Amino acid sequence: MRLFPLSRNLAGVALPLLSVMMASLPIALNCAADAPGPGMVYPKTQRRVVQRPAPVVSEPMVAPVAEPRAVRESMVTQEEEECWGVRLAAGVPVWFFDKESNLPGAGAYVDFYSNAQHINLRVGVEGRHMFLGQDEAASASEFEGKTPRITYIRIPFSVEYILATDMKNTQLFIGGGPDIVRTANDITSTSVGGHLSARLLYTFYENWGVAVEGGYMWGEARRSGKDVNLDGAYVTPTLNYTF
Repeated sequence: MRLFPLSRNLAGVALPLLSVMMASLPIALNCAADAPGPGMVYPKTQRRVVQRPAPVVSEPMVAPVAEPRAVRESMVTQEEEECWGVRLAAGVPVWFFDKESNLPGAGAYVDFYSNAQHINLRVGVEGRHMFLGQDEAASASEFEGKTPRITYIRIPFSVEYILATDMKNTQLFIGGGPDIVRTANDITSTSVGGHLSARLLYTFYENWGVAVEGGYMWGEARRSGKDVNLDGAYVTPTLNYTF
């Protein structure tokens, strides 16, 4: 029988196959050692945690909130009230002298006021030419039978308190102060008097307004030891402009 050639062929195939099996045996043993037996659970493996940087969240842009118009106007109004203002006035004072005739004159006035502090500081100047009829002035005439004549100047200073009224755009001023009384011509004299007054101011168009003041004044002109009485009540309508 010819078995030898067949065995030689089998040996040529078996030897390489056996070499491959021997080389893979260690790998199979390692896998078998790691594999759990029947009824066993695979051990938990620790996963590698990769820390990712937190996403950067940008804050939303917030648009500035504009103040309501009414709030802005009230703030402006409050600032204006806290400041000192200036007011000019021109008018026609009417004097009701106790011992002389009732006479009109001309006057101009300046006010410095603060609505926040309710204070008004006022200075004015009034005047006209006038005749004197009282006996104390008779000796001052240039010659007998002539009526004495003077230039009458009154400079009133006032400190007034401002009061709000129920009427719209209307303010009430109450106060008083000293007066400088100056006379010239037949009687030249300078004296200090005073007055008390109340004035009602109404603003009718933007910065324009009208006012009426009423009060009582004390004053005199002196000559040769005689006092010429210039006391009396007065009423003064004025046209006003407020800056």
